[in-house]
Amino acid sequence: MLYDKSIFTFPMILLIIFILLTNYSCNNNPINSGSVEYQFDSSRYRWEFNDIYSIGDPLYQWAPDTGEVFIPDCGYNQLIHFKNNQMSYISFGDDVRIGWMSGFSKNEGYLLCVKIENNLRKPLLKKWDGNSFSDISIIYDSTRYYNPGPVLFKSPNEIWIAETRTIEKFDGIKLNYYNKDETDTLISPTNLFYDEFNKLKYLTTYFNLSIDSLQKDRIFEFNGTSWNKVYEDIHPVFSRVYYILGKDVCAFDGTNFFKLKGNSLELITSYPQNENSLIFGNFNGSSVNDFLVFGYRDYKEKIFHWNGKKWSIEVNTQFNMTKITKPSDNFYCAVVYNIFTPSLIRGFKKEIK
Repeated sequence: MLYDKSIFTFPMILLIIFILLTNYSCNNNPINSGSVEYQFDSSRYRWEFNDIYSIGDPLYQWAPDTGEVFIPDCGYNQLIHFKNNQMSYISFGDDVRIGWMSGFSKNEGYLLCVKIENNLRKPLLKKWDGNSFSDISIIYDSTRYYNPGPVLFKSPNEIWIAETRTIEKFDGIKLNYYNKDETDTLISPTNLFYDEFNKLKYLTTYFNLSIDSLQKDRIFEFNGTSWNKVYEDIHPVFSRVYYILGKDVCAFDGTNFFKLKGNSLELITSYPQNENSLIFGNFNGSSVNDFLVFGYRDYKEKIFHWNGKKWSIEVNTQFNMTKITKPSDNFYCAVVYNIFTPSLIRGFKKEIK
């Protein structure tokens, strides 16, 4: 959400608790005792690091190409722009809150913000033309209080915006409002996505420890006029986290990676644990057969890659939450968020000789 400048947002708190619990579980799990050490592949990507000198709470980045990356930073309310191996920091004023960004070419990107006027929060959409930003006119309900969460940029005329009570669609001219399923009224979506059948869906995670110790992960589908619940997984809190990999819905339990097929979770792969390993549950990629995951092994923080057949150790990195994005087939980028030396890291697929 764009109003919160603290680094301790709900997804981050959830992830920290998940890390602590899985760390305890892994350190007390003798699954791999006495087994042969797993032989990882060598790095499949070539990695470059670039320091970020000022960053608060980064959202997922948009990369028009491998040499240019935008990082929305809602913590310090700025847009970080990496180009020509240099960082620049863009601000649109104290009355504008930086939000999500994506695009469709080097000369067409969109940044969703909120503009504060007379204690009202209004939607503000900015277009990047390759050189500068300009405001896009939006027809909207001026009586509403806007607090957007995740955004799906499908096309310039189809931008979906998740809020607590509604899902909104910008059609190139105006915002159209669709109420969420009544079982999901006050829960903020964590992802908006199109599945493999081109069905528009969103994912939510909900728990209330003052009531019980159960977590509810739900998926809702849009039928053209309304949202309907099509999947629910109720399980002990923090025992699983859900992610979207491309068009696949996936889950992770601290060791095992699953793909949702129908209403069942099917095992994709398991991470090869040892007594000095831990996966932090933050991963992203294009599919269940191509993703990166951030973890810890042999006393070092590392990024690992799964190619559908085997794991590789990609690069040693720094401890903290990592925002991973795959903008194109042969390119990854991520923000390694460390309060001392935060970095943008970029991975370029190595040529097979």
